[in-house]
Amino acid sequence: MDGALLIVIFATSGALEALATARTQDAVRGLLDLAATTATRLSGDGREETVATADLVVGDTVLIRPGERVGADGRVLHGVSDVDQATITGEPLPVAKEAGDEVFAGTLNGSGALRVKVEHLMVTVCRGCCCGILAKVPRLDHAGQFVDLRTSLSGVAMVRRTDCLDACERANVVQPSAEGRKAGGRPVWLGQVNDPAAVADITTWVNSGGPGLADPPGVLDLYTFTPSRRVRRELED
Repeated sequence: MDGALLIVIFATSGALEALATARTQDAVRGLLDLAATTATRLSGDGREETVATADLVVGDTVLIRPGERVGADGRVLHGVSDVDQATITGEPLPVAKEAGDEVFAGTLNGSGALRVKVEHLMVTVCRGCCCGILAKVPRLDHAGQFVDLRTSLSGVAMVRRTDCLDACERANVVQPSAEGRKAGGRPVWLGQVNDPAAVADITTWVNSGGPGLADPPGVLDLYTFTPSRRVRRELED
């Protein structure tokens, strides 16, 4: 009798845990769905070009029209608006933004148009094709890992998601900030980052300045690789 009761208890707890996990994953997917997939990039002569947010790099200037979601972390160059950033900061009311203020990817622009310069260090995470899927690494909460990175690097780095970087199973890229590039920093490609400790090391490194400004922890050498020239050119140029 006692053995049967224990089986029922364990089975019930397992079902409740699975339900809680499913609800958390649904909530995380909902948050990821808020991210803009395209942005309006401005060239030096003011021409507009619609590009994927995954193609934005540090130094780009983007135009954010009223009602659009912000496509990248950056700083306002021109314009005045109010931005709903509750999904990032939890603030219940829209926050006034003007030249010099920071804006965050995924937040919702209000009634004014803003010109924003992408200036933060970037972390690109592949979550499509054969990267970041349960079929490859079934015990890793891929969506949760992405949200953890965005939360821990909020205000320090732009963490963006891309479907495929054509460097299968190994495509995670840390791109330097404007200051890091001036100091000689180059994008660092990291693969098979499935260990929570490795994610923590990446977070610590990025918080310290990232490529060009801080030396990465030695353990990250185990994850570093060099993709083909074509793949590098498509992301880095």
